Amino acid sequence: MDDARNLQDAAARNREIADHVRRMREHLAQEREEIERVRHSIADTREHIEVTQRFLSGGMEIGEDS
Repeated sequence: MDDARNLQDAAARNREIADHVRRMREHLAQEREEIERVRHSIADTREHIEVTQRFLSGGMEIGEDS
């Protein structure tokens, strides 16, 4: 009986580990998406700052695109 119980315990532990790994992979995927969103936001902000700097330095007219 001990062998059967040990196998059941091991199988249960393996399921717990597999579930944990699945949750961690999902979490990492979500975090990667968030990092990508932040990178795009930073790029947009940099572009806005560059355009604003050119405008303020007289390098652009109002309504002129970058």
